[in-house]
Amino acid sequence: MAQLNITGHTANRHLLSRVLLLVGLTLGLQPGLRAQVATMYTFGQAGGSWSQITGGTALWTNSFDDNVSSAQTIPSFTFNGTAYTTMYVSSNGFITFGSAPTTTNYAPLNSTQTYQRCVSAFGADLVNAASGTRDVRWQTVGNEVVVQWRGVRRYYFLGLGESFSFQVRLNTSTGAIRTVYGPFSSGPANSTTQQPQVGLRGPNNAFATNVNNRRVGTGAENWATSLAGTANNSTLRFTSGNPAKSWTSGLTYTWTPINCTQPSAAATVITDCATNTYTISVNVSNLNGAPSVNIQSPTGTNVHTNVGAGTHLISGIPFGTARTVTVVHNGNALCNLDLGSFNFNDADELCHAAAVYPIVDNGCGANNYTSVPFCVTSPGTSLGNDVYMRSVDVIVSHTWGSDLRLYLRSPDNTEVGLVNVGHGGSGTQYGSAAACPGGLFTFQQGGAALSGVATNSTNVGTWAPDQSLNLLHTGVDPNGTWTLRACDAVGADVGAVRYVRVNLCAPPTATFTAVDNCGSNQFSVQVNVSSLGTGTTANLNYTVNGSPFAVPNIGLGTTTIGPFAVSSEVICTVDNGLGNCGNAQGVVYSNCPINIACGTTVAMNHCYRNNDTRTFTFISSSPFETVSVNFIAGTMHATDVIRAYSGTNNSGAPIASLTGSFATLAGAAGTSAGPALFIEIDSDGSNSCSTGQQTSWSFEAECTPGCVDPDGVVTVNTNCALYNFSIDVEVSFTGDAATTTLQYSVNGGAPVQIPGLVEFDTQAIGPFAIDDVVNVRLLHEDQINSSTCNRNLGDFTDDNTCPSAENCVNALNLAGQTSPLPGTTVGRTNDFSFACGTAVANTAADAIYFIDVPADQQLRIRQLTNNYNSQHYVRYGGACPGNTVIACVNDDNAEIGWVEWTNSTGSTQRVCGSRMV
Repeated sequence: MAQLNITGHTANRHLLSRVLLLVGLTLGLQPGLRAQVATMYTFGQAGGSWSQITGGTALWTNSFDDNVSSAQTIPSFTFNGTAYTTMYVSSNGFITFGSAPTTTNYAPLNSTQTYQRCVSAFGADLVNAASGTRDVRWQTVGNEVVVQWRGVRRYYFLGLGESFSFQVRLNTSTGAIRTVYGPFSSGPANSTTQQPQVGLRGPNNAFATNVNNRRVGTGAENWATSLAGTANNSTLRFTSGNPAKSWTSGLTYTWTPINCTQPSAAATVITDCATNTYTISVNVSNLNGAPSVNIQSPTGTNVHTNVGAGTHLISGIPFGTARTVTVVHNGNALCNLDLGSFNFNDADELCHAAAVYPIVDNGCGANNYTSVPFCVTSPGTSLGNDVYMRSVDVIVSHTWGSDLRLYLRSPDNTEVGLVNVGHGGSGTQYGSAAACPGGLFTFQQGGAALSGVATNSTNVGTWAPDQSLNLLHTGVDPNGTWTLRACDAVGADVGAVRYVRVNLCAPPTATFTAVDNCGSNQFSVQVNVSSLGTGTTANLNYTVNGSPFAVPNIGLGTTTIGPFAVSSEVICTVDNGLGNCGNAQGVVYSNCPINIACGTTVAMNHCYRNNDTRTFTFISSSPFETVSVNFIAGTMHATDVIRAYSGTNNSGAPIASLTGSFATLAGAAGTSAGPALFIEIDSDGSNSCSTGQQTSWSFEAECTPGCVDPDGVVTVNTNCALYNFSIDVEVSFTGDAATTTLQYSVNGGAPVQIPGLVEFDTQAIGPFAIDDVVNVRLLHEDQINSSTCNRNLGDFTDDNTCPSAENCVNALNLAGQTSPLPGTTVGRTNDFSFACGTAVANTAADAIYFIDVPADQQLRIRQLTNNYNSQHYVRYGGACPGNTVIACVNDDNAEIGWVEWTNSTGSTQRVCGSRMV
């Protein structure tokens, strides 16, 4: 099957709610968060007097049941560090701040409702009593806001004759909260149902951090000697039945805010993978009035005593050991700061249950990632130098694998996208959780394309990541904590990270030494392999002036290659047989001079390097002839220079015309004063030809001839419409001859000569196919068969401005592309005009693609996305773009649907596809 799969799954599925997932560490209270209700109020209980109110705002009178007031404006009252100017009153015996409770909330302290604060004096299902004065009202009395319930009873006890009163009193000056209990007109009833909740609640019902409540049970305690609550739903026994428990009029409970402020501090975890321990770094940013603090871990054990603001370390905690951290206020223990519990578990090479690292549904868009931290230990210290990222093994389960996105982050936070677009679909699994630690899904350069990940399948094997693992070769030390980050990009399906492992490898080490034999104008190279790294063999690959050679399985020790001509550049690479494991490299040149046989030309090519130390020494075969060097092509960085001297080293007289920094070297030339010429390179580490920022040098050396070279100017003319280029050669100088001969060759082929050109003649040659390389020379009329006075004007090709897929001439072959393939008509012209159905023929820019489909094979092709008003065609038979229509689509949903065609013609057919915008 010939298939171009330009797609991912696009099934419609319901989006589920997003959930924040915290993984790895449990972080404590951060600076600026409020202290907790349970720790910031002291409690007291004592007898007192009842002072009822009769004025103020009457909320309900005579008859009320399950009532909640609107927001009541009050003088500013600070509750647990937050100032409130409104409150909500419930007829069921409590008040709230921030938002109103529901009318049927009878248990305000353990309720999950979202009001920010609550004060409950008698939280139960209350209604008005059967007779007497019955009301709920509030009034400001001095510096107190008094809320009063008078003549109330529990809902089911009408026949039992209950009637009692109580108050909540808020002191706007001190922040104290009091509940005061009044006289009984009747009761309490003898039932033990509907027992009241009394106390304070913060922004949630967490016990005992945000609930500060009281308890009276069947023991010796009573309302005057109540006990601290043991759960967020603790109640006070209120009954006349044995044992009878109630209050005496005037009983007062008081919650007083602590007169201190907790220190401000935060903690982070620092891992030490070398020792399998972690450190908790506690940063105390402000003592907030404390004379000093103690750092305790665990609670009760001082790690640091009487310290001030700053960073304090708790070190040497084994991985997997949870530790609590408390910052102790040495002036008031009630203002201690609990930073919470901390831990680090190394997830490397462990088979995890699905519940350990779950992947939250639809979390990618909300930056909601599952982070799996793990340790890596390596003998190397520099990624991309002495150690290399070879592969990554994972097992990730999921019910719809194309939702998955996976990213790998190194210790310096460099991140690569292992999977950054959707692959596969329903039932796609990345590795086999059932086979763990086998059944791995391995990411490695050179692996299979992820477009081949199958739906409804447990995919195992080696696959190429969406981004290259080489991006991690930043020189950072790989030893430390790495992180696999996973998220889900679409709603309705979930998964989990089940396994992760990073595989590093060390390259071989080798040295490369030139062994000169100057008498024979040759040199050899000794390759000494001293280590195989993590491999088991050594393979030598080398090039001589660009021509490749290979010597496999050379092993440890010295291997000699050569001999080579002294003008040669030998580039050696030794690998250890492991892919993506780096290698040892060396560039070797001879130190011998290059002897020039007068009447011949020595052609040189050199791609100069950062901090290049290569030198060139040219010696004429005749002691009476000087040496000339002429540059044909090449560029240099502005901070790099070449220097030329007469003689065999840099102690001779400088040659000014060949010394300096040349933005463009073409045309630079110089002649020695004697029979030898020496060139040296002075380059820094900024950029060079070897780093891709400059072009390679091409130059010629010869004995200085007794004639004068011709010269000319070359102009390249690119014709994208015909997908070719031509060349104009203008003769600017014929040398010391009357005419010159133009000679050119295409891609190293046989030369073509055009004789008899004079100065200012312009000769057109071509056309040539795009990407052809044409060498152009002007030959001296008396030296046509010699290189003595001929001018090499250089190698020329098109200007690389013609886009691919422009028309049938350069239609893009999909068989050589990776799916999914991005496409565009930007920069292209109109070549074809077709109409789909009743649509008007499209005469806009088009792009042309093709693929050869063998007989009896099926083509499946579609677009992944389409953002344009466009028409699309798939055709075969005859000349491009084909005369038989397979599909013709005009700007509808079919543009991203599959086009399927089985070649039943009996022979291979070229299928052309066009896109017109």
